[in-house]
Amino acid sequence: MLLATASVGAVAWAQTTAAAGMGKADTPAPANTDKAMIKDPSMHDMKAIEVTYPAGWHFKGDLYLAGVRGPYTDFKVQDCGSGPTGVFRATSPDGLSFVEQWPVAAWGWASGVHGDWYAGKSCFPLHGPVKAQQYLKYVAAMLGVEYLADEPADAAEKAKLEKIAQDANAQNAPKKPGENVPSMHWEVELAAAMVGFSNGTFKMKGRLTAQVACSATTYPDGLDFNGKKGAKTTAVVDRCLAAVVYLAAPEDRLEGLIAQWDRPGMGPRRLEEWEQARAAAERAAVGRTSDPNGFIRSEEMMSWRRDFSHTQAVREKMYAEFAGAMDAGMDRVQGAGFERSSKTIAPDWVDIQLDSDLVDSREGGGTGVVSIPRNNWTDGSGKSEFEAWDLDANPNGVLPGKWTSKKGVVGERVESRPQ
Repeated sequence: MLLATASVGAVAWAQTTAAAGMGKADTPAPANTDKAMIKDPSMHDMKAIEVTYPAGWHFKGDLYLAGVRGPYTDFKVQDCGSGPTGVFRATSPDGLSFVEQWPVAAWGWASGVHGDWYAGKSCFPLHGPVKAQQYLKYVAAMLGVEYLADEPADAAEKAKLEKIAQDANAQNAPKKPGENVPSMHWEVELAAAMVGFSNGTFKMKGRLTAQVACSATTYPDGLDFNGKKGAKTTAVVDRCLAAVVYLAAPEDRLEGLIAQWDRPGMGPRRLEEWEQARAAAERAAVGRTSDPNGFIRSEEMMSWRRDFSHTQAVREKMYAEFAGAMDAGMDRVQGAGFERSSKTIAPDWVDIQLDSDLVDSREGGGTGVVSIPRNNWTDGSGKSEFEAWDLDANPNGVLPGKWTSKKGVVGERVESRPQ
């Protein structure tokens, strides 16, 4: 698992622009930008991810705490072992355009002595490889938007990601032919797609980008996770992680939005100090040694238990929505029969992660309702209207005319298990 954790850090979050979206921005921030910091509550609020976004935009972000230690278990693969990742939404001043980075989805499958590794609802309802382009079609189905067309992925980012995977494969392969140690092989993909939808009277267009990284860990001759010998059977444990960046704007503004956000230095940058501290904490936890970086142990996690529970609630909701998209099929988002007639914006995974009331709705189990606030704007003529994700957005002085607002909510039913 340490090998897997180290490789995820190297492979899954390699990009540098919002086109890829999950990256280390290794160039200076462009002019006319602001920065926000996402902190890690499980590491004493250590600064974790820095996000660069256009000046004057509104920002809200949080850390999706997948992969951290739970309150009662020594090591819990509740999410197929993905690590903490940043989730955010940046919204234009008028509230019409936005850029989102979603929580990471994870799924897996296994064979041999580890065939039950992914039992239950630990992972997404997928049990085999999924191409990044197909994954975006599932995402479009969940959003209820029209899947307009495949979009070429950024060639430079794709090449960079593939190079990192090649280097990781060279590092994780057995050093000698026939060596009886676990080995890992990574495959990575980057894909993009254009989608369309309506926001009130505004015709909107968006770009979805997905990064899918899959690893296959082979345990030869029944070697288990502790290095002990088992049955003489090779076991393979496969795991996939999928990261999505979603940006959208009125149709005539999308090209400018993409150019603005795809500049080098824009988007998220995972801080090296945080990455190193987390790696040291995990090594200490697995090795049962003292932790030099002060990782909060299970019995000391009261200050961030709500954050951890919130992530688990988000993961369950993500699982349910993804399963629903698979069951419904792709027909409702593709083809001439689809009409962009919706006037309201359905909550997505970023809404769920940023909604602090989600945990409260699950207490005691059963069915709850998550109320996602929206700001409904109408111009003076009554002929133009839209919903704003950001309650602080204001089209007055940005869009022509005089606008008035009325705050409302979008209700989303949540099935949950008792805590």
